[in-house]
Amino acid sequence: MGKQSESNRWWENYLVRYLMPSIAGVAIVSWLCYQPGDELHTILRLPPHGTPLDSWSLILYFLYGNLFCYIASYPVLVFHATRAIDTPDRKWGRKLTSGGYIASAAFTVAALALLRLGPSVLRFYLAFALASLLTLVQFRRLYLALVRNVQLEGFPNRVSQAFAYARALARQRTITGENGLRTWNRDFIETYRHLREHGNSAFIFLLEIPLAALLECVIRKPCQELSREMASIAVLLVIWAAPAVFVHALGQQFERQFSRFDR
Repeated sequence: MGKQSESNRWWENYLVRYLMPSIAGVAIVSWLCYQPGDELHTILRLPPHGTPLDSWSLILYFLYGNLFCYIASYPVLVFHATRAIDTPDRKWGRKLTSGGYIASAAFTVAALALLRLGPSVLRFYLAFALASLLTLVQFRRLYLALVRNVQLEGFPNRVSQAFAYARALARQRTITGENGLRTWNRDFIETYRHLREHGNSAFIFLLEIPLAALLECVIRKPCQELSREMASIAVLLVIWAAPAVFVHALGQQFERQFSRFDR
């Protein structure tokens, strides 16, 4: 497939792929900000409900929607970075945490179920408990990705399974023929990248829904001041983002093992 035909496939551009969850993020931010009796929109510098939108308000909406989309995608990053642990002995794992798909689906159902409880203190604390549970699932995957070791030819010490997987994938991507990367390799790589990236867009959209539900549970706690409301939002987002921060540690491990510093 020629480069010209690839460049004309505008629908495969990253911006287009992630535009859908970003637009969904705009709708979610609007929903969270304009619930009756809430003043969250004043903190975000958004206009009062029913006020015509000017260009600056539209820009703010898009930025907040994009930010929400990106935050919602953090678990997808963790699941992708730790994907090597999902296929022990070349067989797909059957555990709840395998791939993060079952865990994410169950998390979504549980978060939506919380909305039916109505504003309450119980719902407030259950939202934090549910977010913490998904966080623990991700931390477990990161731990296994770091500690599961295999012996790799050319390396004096055992390396993590995640590193071995990434290295094998990189080697397969650089198999060369007479004209550089073999055509079938290039086409196959392009195929699974499209499957993964379009799947990412859907996965992010799925995770936006429970994250929005948890935020709504936290924001609508009865008799809560605006300052405490913002603090509660911050704590929930820290819990949500914490596992993604430790993906940095996984990258650091890759770098050290690749450098063969311990040789």
